[in-house]
This record gives sequence, structure tokens and C-alpha cells, in this order.
Amino acid sequence: MPSARAFSNKTWLKRDPQRPQSIWWLTDAEFVGFRLVRPVEEQDNLKGIRSGEVGPASRNAIVTTATAAFGYRMVPNHTPELLKKLTEDHIRAQGYHIVTDDPDEATRRKHARVAKVTWTNYGYGAVRTPVDHPASEAVIGVMKDLGYDDLILIPSSGGSLPIWYFKEALDVPLIMLPIANYDNNQHAENENIRIHNLWEGIEIYGAMIATYGQYYKK
Repeated sequence: MPSARAFSNKTWLKRDPQRPQSIWWLTDAEFVGFRLVRPVEEQDNLKGIRSGEVGPASRNAIVTTATAAFGYRMVPNHTPELLKKLTEDHIRAQGYHIVTDDPDEATRRKHARVAKVTWTNYGYGAVRTPVDHPASEAVIGVMKDLGYDDLILIPSSGGSLPIWYFKEALDVPLIMLPIANYDNNQHAENENIRIHNLWEGIEIYGAMIATYGQYYKK
């Protein structure tokens, strides 16, 4: 199975409206992939790679194992089941024998390369509503009627919001309408929202509830 590796490029962040911009953002991606991040110090909420120890715990020894943890940011038409299969096929193509439990001595002797692969019990697909969809145009119409002409329109966000479940249950177009300030330090220290943005958000969502139906044309 062919694969490609590339380092992050700042041009990928051009359409990221967040400040600071996120290394995970790639809203225009039409492909599936993942990024590996190695933290300076181990953190429970940051996926990464670990093999041996560093600092005071480092040892002059040959390390026999390495552990990697990563998450996927999926795109439409991909499912967790498909990505699991593609990932394991790729690992096998590198010459690894896959197991789901710690390998015993017999397995280690039989196979030069052994990879223990485990998956979490959750995962969901990606959702994308075209910018020119009638539902999108209705949201744009309400916003412009409120005087917001300089809108940032993006087909996908870089986050993993579980809106897929709403799509599956309701089968309706879904649109995110964030109101936070661009420098709100999302998911980071001192996350915040400006009071002005909160009041504007109340006005925006009130207008959506009251007038959205006037703009929506099936």
C-alpha cells in the first residue's frame, strides 16, 4: 500500500481563523491521514511516541519496544472501520506481524517484527455541508441581513466534534456557527470568550431562530 510522509507546512494554516493557529488545522484536505506528535514531557491529553526514557531516567540500554498513539481526523466517505483496515494493512506491508495482546516468546521468535495494535471503542465519521448548499446560503443570508458581510466560510473544521451522530439520526445538513473571539485560546490555558462576542452571539442565534426559514429554499 503506498504511503507518503511530510512535515507540517505553514501554508496549510492559511485558512485557519484561530489565534494562535492550530497545528491540527487542514480544512481543505480531501485525503485521509494522521499526524504524530512527540511531547517534551508525557501528557495524558496529548498523543505521541514513547521509547525508553529521557533526562534523569535515561539509561545506556538497547530499547526493544516503542509505543505510538495517534488519532485520525477523518474526511467524508471514510469510516472508522475502513481506516482501521487500511492502517493494519499498511503496518503489515512494512513487514510486521500484528497481534492484539502482548506477544509471547513463541511469537517473538517466529516473527522478526511484531506490532501490537489496539483500538478505542469509539469513532465516528466526518460531516461536510457544501458552502453553496441551500442551508448554508440561508445562514449566510441571515448573517448578511444582520450586517456581517465579511464572513469566513470554510467547508470543514479541524476539530473532531461528534456531529456525525446528529447527521446519522436526523439526516439533515449541519452547519457550525461559532461566535468565540479568534484569540480565545481554545482548548488551552486561559481559554476565554469576550463579553462582546457573547452578546453578539445572543443576537445572532436569536435572528437564526426567528428568520432562518425565510431564507431557506429547498
